[in-house]
This record gives sequence, structure tokens and C-alpha cells, in this order.
Amino acid sequence: MIYFLTSSSCTPGLPSLNPANGFVDELKKALRKPVHALFITSAPDDVVFTDSVAASTRENFGNSGIVFDTYHQLDRRNMEMAAQYVKQANLIVLSGGHTPTENFFFADIHLKELLKDYEGVVVGISAGSMNCADEVYSIPELPGEIRDPNY
Repeated sequence: MIYFLTSSSCTPGLPSLNPANGFVDELKKALRKPVHALFITSAPDDVVFTDSVAASTRENFGNSGIVFDTYHQLDRRNMEMAAQYVKQANLIVLSGGHTPTENFFFADIHLKELLKDYEGVVVGISAGSMNCADEVYSIPELPGEIRDPNY
């Protein structure tokens, strides 16, 4: 498995991936063709957010010359498809967003187990990158999180 862990994969203000530090070139080299992509949301219950971010992610990759043969998005609506989608994908994009919410969803779909034999590319974006680690310091974002002993 090849990981690209980013804070933000996009060019600020533009609908494309950020080519700085060779990111786009290295990503293109790592991807097998045809590209079968899976976008995994950080907000599994927020349909509007998920649909919007999944669409802009697809656009950003396409505008950078990375076209998908297939593109699935995974959220609570279709989480029963997680194993099948991971098996079909050779690119998995882990969305940015609220780190704990995404982490709970990853646990719900057993993502760690699904990735054990995965041989494709993973692109983590912000929270998606943080959720690839075993231990992370994540600043509380929502009201009450700072006092929550389980945060």
C-alpha cells in the first residue's frame, strides 16, 4: 500500500490537486490504470456534505489529469458495500473533516481490517491522514469536546 498523507490535497482557491512537492506527479506514478476510486467520507450521516465533498474531490482529481474509470463514495447510506468497494478500488481517498466522527465511521465499517491486504494507493486529507495513525493529537472542534474524557 502506498500512502499520501496530506493536510490539504488541493490548490488553495483552485479546483485541482496541489502539485507542490511533486504530489500530483508522484501520485500519477503510483496509480495503476484504470483508476477505480473510493471516496470515504468523514461525515457519514451528513448527506449534503458528503455529496458535495465527494463531487469536488472527483473534480479536483480530474482537473489534475487523474480520471476515474469508476468512482464510489462511501457513507452511512451504503456502508454495507465497504468490503466490496475497498476490494474493487486501487485508489482510496479518506476525506477531511471532523476527526473523531470519521474515526468512529472507520471503526463501524472495519476499515483497518479491510485494508490489511489492500495493495493500492491511499490519499488521506486532513482528518483522513490523522486517522491513519495509531496516536494523534487532535484539537477539539465541537462544543463540549474539550471536557469530554472520551475525546
